Amino acid sequence: MSNREHLDKVKEALSAVSPSFCLAKWTQVSIHLQNGTTHSCHHPKVHKIPLDLLRENPAVLHNTPQKIQEREAMLKGERPEGCNYCWRVEDTPGDNISDRIIKSSFSWSLPEYQKIKNNPLDTNFTPNYVEINLGDICNFKCSYCSPDVSTAWMAEIKKFGTYPTSGNHPYLDPEFAPIPGNQENPFREAFWKWWPDLYPNLHTFRVTGGEPLLNKDLDKVLDWIQENPNPNLVFAINTNLCPPEELWQNFLLKLKKISDGKFVKKLEIYTSAEAWGPQAEYIRHGMNFELWRKRLWDLLEQVPRAHVTIMATYNALSVLSFERLLEEVIKIKSTEHLYNPDRLVPVFIDISFLRYPSHQTIKILPPQFVSYMQAQLDYMVAHPETYLPETKKYKRGFLPFEIDKMARIVNWFRSDQDELDKPETKQTLQIDFYKFFTEHDRRRNTHFLETFPELKEFWQFCIDSNVKKKLNKYVCTQPFVYLDIQEDSQWLCCPSWCPSNIRTSEDNPSGLNRPDQSEDFLKNWRSKNARAVRRSVMDGSYRHCDHKVCPSLSQLINTDVVPANFLIKEQIEKEYAVTTPEEAEEFSGLPETLLFGFDRSCNLKCPSCRPDIVHNTPAESADYQLKSYFLNSIENNLSSSLKNMVISGSGDPFYSRLFRNYLINFDATKYPKLECIKIVTNGNLLTEKMWNSLKARDFIKNIEISIDAGTKETYENVTRLGGKWEKLLENMAFLSKQETIEEMTFSMVVSQNNYKEMALFHDLICGIFANSKIKIQINYRQIVHWTAGAYTKEEHINISVFEQSHPEHTLFLEELGKVKDKPFVSHNFHHLFI
Repeated sequence: MSNREHLDKVKEALSAVSPSFCLAKWTQVSIHLQNGTTHSCHHPKVHKIPLDLLRENPAVLHNTPQKIQEREAMLKGERPEGCNYCWRVEDTPGDNISDRIIKSSFSWSLPEYQKIKNNPLDTNFTPNYVEINLGDICNFKCSYCSPDVSTAWMAEIKKFGTYPTSGNHPYLDPEFAPIPGNQENPFREAFWKWWPDLYPNLHTFRVTGGEPLLNKDLDKVLDWIQENPNPNLVFAINTNLCPPEELWQNFLLKLKKISDGKFVKKLEIYTSAEAWGPQAEYIRHGMNFELWRKRLWDLLEQVPRAHVTIMATYNALSVLSFERLLEEVIKIKSTEHLYNPDRLVPVFIDISFLRYPSHQTIKILPPQFVSYMQAQLDYMVAHPETYLPETKKYKRGFLPFEIDKMARIVNWFRSDQDELDKPETKQTLQIDFYKFFTEHDRRRNTHFLETFPELKEFWQFCIDSNVKKKLNKYVCTQPFVYLDIQEDSQWLCCPSWCPSNIRTSEDNPSGLNRPDQSEDFLKNWRSKNARAVRRSVMDGSYRHCDHKVCPSLSQLINTDVVPANFLIKEQIEKEYAVTTPEEAEEFSGLPETLLFGFDRSCNLKCPSCRPDIVHNTPAESADYQLKSYFLNSIENNLSSSLKNMVISGSGDPFYSRLFRNYLINFDATKYPKLECIKIVTNGNLLTEKMWNSLKARDFIKNIEISIDAGTKETYENVTRLGGKWEKLLENMAFLSKQETIEEMTFSMVVSQNNYKEMALFHDLICGIFANSKIKIQINYRQIVHWTAGAYTKEEHINISVFEQSHPEHTLFLEELGKVKDKPFVSHNFHHLFI
């Protein structure tokens, strides 16, 4: 009888009881002593063992109330939800054999058929197949695993927290948290109490973890078997084959004694791999793949009675190199001296598809990746175990059940009936894939694209999906509230971040002509370009924005932190009565925040901004008169709606005669809604005397000082030419004591000239404001090329140390790493960590 004929007969026998009947629910148990959980078969999720019942009866380690209910449901033909793995296989088109049939067919299960049929609700049923998880000690952090079964995972989660996926994998439910090793464990005590009665009649006893070789109880098991031989027992151990050498040699010695003494009927060793080389090491973090291979061969050579099974949890990262692993299996199968009367097959490969965490399943991959899977199936089909009558020998190869399991994976990937095939679900999982492995690389210093270069396009697709989903959900409020008025241009955001000049019209398409005293700021506010910018933030394209330079977009796209100036669309509807891109174009509100950028007068000549000092023009000059017109026009046309002012962002407000006089003689009655004036300055002229002369000072709640250095030498000779370091520090110390100031920002425009001072800059600011009540923020920004600046485009490229092509980029990342997670820091380098 062929294996398939046998399975069909088993299926028929099970169906005679019910179409959902599965013997494994009775005959098999996995018990996790580290947290007191259990399940029958490895597919259903674990559930808690009730401690109150366990105290009276250790057999409750297997016969829990939940299992008894599930057994009853199976007898009625109902499908317990926890067994969905098998239901999905059985519901996939084609004549598929699920693990429900396979596990019921095994020698530890099928002989119990009549006993279970006659007394199906026995509350003290003794299982024939017992898998015991001795504890959670483990030296691996496999990507699809979790902290409840790995101390290495647990240490990482305690240090960094959970991963930022939608399913929070790996999430540690407090209910399933492991009992610390130094505490009393009632589940461990119950097991060893049950053990003497359980052991003599066992068909299979399988030890798992964690990594069992790291657990002291494994020696207790091995010593017990040597002292109490059980010639009917199949003894199995799961191991990653990569414990420290001393533990490995101790294990190998004891295993050889058990094998040579024939203290058990059969020895089975289970080890996991689902890829080859560096890709296998990436999936199973902590694995030394070449050491794993060596010990696999050593085990087969030195323990002739050991049967080895490679458990392959086939997942999205297995697809690329799995055939190489299959070739290794064939190499082992083809090594004739590994066969003997006690070991008819030296190695099996047991392939199951990963279901959870869902963001690592093969279902997230594009359809074309089926070619890899099909090639792997074709390889297995082309290398079957074949009996050669003429030689009365076997051509070694894959057994039918091994091939069937690979075929099942291909069929599952090709089917589109699973809930994972829903477009919205798949998109979420692809985004989670990107989020998980981005964080994986950050925490573990791994490199996804270096390890899986074949997935470059898919990786980018996941990034784009993540960006698209976020940008379709969140809307930047800047175009609805913010207006930046420069000398000859207007903007709805910083021109570096949203470089779309809204000062355009049909007769002035470039918006670059010199304005005169007929300039209409409100007309520009509603111009064609302004309408287009508002539409773009509402339709999610953000086509007018620089996604890399804008710190808010960079943060939104590359982290899970939503900037303060972004709202979900429902909030935009509530705040601004805008629900569609078309309505955004027709937005009729007035600006609430205005940047006064139309006077570039400044006492410094910073190379990133200008080649020379821009002096004040005489009060009677046409230039000064035009700027005065701008100021009067703002008071006459925009003052009624303004809540916030920013002065100035283009020069220094205390060197500018226009802005200085405006702040000294400020008339608050013209601004009925005004809440805050933000001052942007180089800080050299903002002395105690200047501060006390300002009528506007009660409204000045926010001050930004641009410094770009952490030392006097760099400040005075490189980044702030004309600036005085000691005067700056004196002024900042004075400002730190002002009670009306609520927030201060300190900016460093980062380039090759100053990146090594980022940490010094942070420490400097924190030191000055250590005892201040003022909220501080420390900004690090990419240097951008300004047409009016002193740097040519070529010079700008040469100092852009944040670009990956720059020779000092790696050093820059090291310096950035020193500050990016420190308190008060804001930066626009998030894209460098994806």
